[in-house]
Amino acid sequence: MQRRKEKGVRGERNLLHILWSKGFACVRGPASGGGARKIFYPDLIAVRNGVVYIFEIKKRKTENSIYLGGKQVERFLDFYKRAKGVKPDERVYAFIAVKIHGKHWRFIPIEEVKKSRSEKSYKIDLKNTNKVLKLRDLLALSENYSKLM
Repeated sequence: MQRRKEKGVRGERNLLHILWSKGFACVRGPASGGGARKIFYPDLIAVRNGVVYIFEIKKRKTENSIYLGGKQVERFLDFYKRAKGVKPDERVYAFIAVKIHGKHWRFIPIEEVKKSRSEKSYKIDLKNTNKVLKLRDLLALSENYSKLM
């Protein structure tokens, strides 16, 4: 179990360093995962040009489907809604960041995550997801916003 946790932390740090090198201000959730009981902390929060990105991070060896616990996704969605607020012009995005061994990071918007058949968990079918973003797409989101200001 400890090795799995270490791999997850390495993945979080890897993405943090990549985003930081691209001009993002980043912070890892101090108690992401099992440490947060009453208050949920996402794995990573990044800000660039006034645009806020919230990430839950998953690492996998293969491109199989990813299952997420129902409670984890619901708490992530709650955090996202709190960060987004009620103003429609706010620029807050929530993603499941996925790193497949030997491939680049991919970012699935939280709106693309669907409940599984059992209705108790959520599923990301990496091969059939409608909208998968790459790092350049995240950069474009914040570039487009900075041009509007």
